Amino acid sequence: MSGWLSCLLKHVKQKRRQRTILQRSDALVDRIVAGELDHPSARLALKLDLKSMGYQPCAEDASTIKDWRTDAWLNLILDTGTSIALCHASWEWGQNPDVLLTWPAQELLRIESRKEPRNWPERWLGAGGKFFGGLMIARKDSPVWRKLGNARDGLGNPYPPFAFNSGMGVQDVPYCEALALGIIDDRAVIKPQSHRRNSFVNGPTPIRSAQINKLLRAQLELGCFDAGGRD
Repeated sequence: MSGWLSCLLKHVKQKRRQRTILQRSDALVDRIVAGELDHPSARLALKLDLKSMGYQPCAEDASTIKDWRTDAWLNLILDTGTSIALCHASWEWGQNPDVLLTWPAQELLRIESRKEPRNWPERWLGAGGKFFGGLMIARKDSPVWRKLGNARDGLGNPYPPFAFNSGMGVQDVPYCEALALGIIDDRAVIKPQSHRRNSFVNGPTPIRSAQINKLLRAQLELGCFDAGGRD
């Protein structure tokens, strides 16, 4: 068999393995969210799947974050999937008109530290956000939230995590505080938003797999996807 054909077949097999393991991770995330499975058990299940597939990373990727067998890679996939599912549920609850009336705005803030933090204030301004009392706060129907999620390394959602390995979260801002800061006026009506999860959690599996492949590539290119964790 010629060298180029052998290389092509190897690439196709690797893509199939990747698609299979991502589909498997989707199902495991659903079980984690439902309380049927814990993270260590899900991680072990993925490792066994990879072994049964005969998965072997490239020599230069072995034991690095690019190696699917590592806890770092598996934890990233499972933790991100679980976080997206839970944050989506919280976000949907927050779109209730009564909730929006009571908490019409939210603040973007750091909830976990990172070794090499991304410049979120800069991203905030780039997405059209404003500072109120030095805080990154916006109405819940502001386009800034979607823009944060649609950044090159974003996950495409208007709620956390806005990017892989993100240490950023949101906190509700009550009506009185939003009014006092000038974020809203006394005639403001916050419109409920709708969003179909365009991530690898729920939705058509082929779409999810294609997205996570794209996002993983983007993280590697940007140098934001490492075991130490950047955000």
